[in-house]
Amino acid sequence: MIDETLILEPNKSATRNYLEGVFKEYGFNSPKYMEISSLEAIKQGGIHGLGVSLVSNFSIKLESKPDY
Repeated sequence: MIDETLILEPNKSATRNYLEGVFKEYGFNSPKYMEISSLEAIKQGGIHGLGVSLVSNFSIKLESKPDY
């Protein structure tokens, strides 16, 4: 088992509902989680080691573009 905090959006989000469905399908249950409503705050939480999260590729596109 990996001991990581899962950073999630609040209960009402479509992303969280989808992820929880997939987690349930595969029998995954994270014992530690934190709810953050701001996508930017979720990304910053991951960057600064507060935990891990799953976000869409689109939401990180600007951060991952090469700086030309």
